[in-house]
Amino acid sequence: MHLRPLRRASALFLLASLAGAPPAFSATKLDLSPYLGQLRQPGDFKVYAWSTGGTRTVTTLDVQPWTKGWAFRVESELAGTPGGDSVSTFESYLIPGRQLLSGSQHFDGFDFAVSKPAKGLKLFTTPGKVQRTKAKAALLVNGQQVGAVLRLGAWIAEGFETVTTPSGTHPGALRARSFSGIGIFDGFDEYVHLYDETLWYAEELGLVKAQTRVETWVNGVLTDTQKWTETLASGSLDGVPFP
Repeated sequence: MHLRPLRRASALFLLASLAGAPPAFSATKLDLSPYLGQLRQPGDFKVYAWSTGGTRTVTTLDVQPWTKGWAFRVESELAGTPGGDSVSTFESYLIPGRQLLSGSQHFDGFDFAVSKPAKGLKLFTTPGKVQRTKAKAALLVNGQQVGAVLRLGAWIAEGFETVTTPSGTHPGALRARSFSGIGIFDGFDEYVHLYDETLWYAEELGLVKAQTRVETWVNGVLTDTQKWTETLASGSLDGVPFP
């Protein structure tokens, strides 16, 4: 079966949704490594409480050497959330001191499969400067390719502030804004999910709070809008529980 890529209209729709990202301004370079650091060893985990009910548990399944650094496989489990329970896994790659990259994503019954890691965030950035990302993937169902996926993103470090979550008070947390979109063509219909997020990262712990708004569009028609906040409640890093 011949599968065409996402229509140009879908790509332009995603790009237009990211056009509202603020412009860059001159500032000192910022090292994101302490804030975006991965869960460091297999078994490390974080539990996030959702404002709409339920939890998201993020667990490192394995860490392997990679040609340019390290490869991570992480599991994300939703339990008791409005969208129901689910388990997914994500692959990511770290070039120490330089960049994070994204790999394939595996969901219940289907996959976003990439042929090679896609460039992600540079670990040295200028506050206020937009970092843009783009990745293409094949949509697989039960191992068979049935469509295509396009992922676009814009991420901006905005500043620092104190954030309090169930895991404690985190002074000097990095606040960032993220605009992203996922376009999916399954052979019949086109789905576009647009995310607008404000994110807070604490040194060493990584993400401690996120406010998310997501729109779902099907064949160009808005079908659903959801909002929620998740806050870090507990976890374990390097085998040491917190808070």
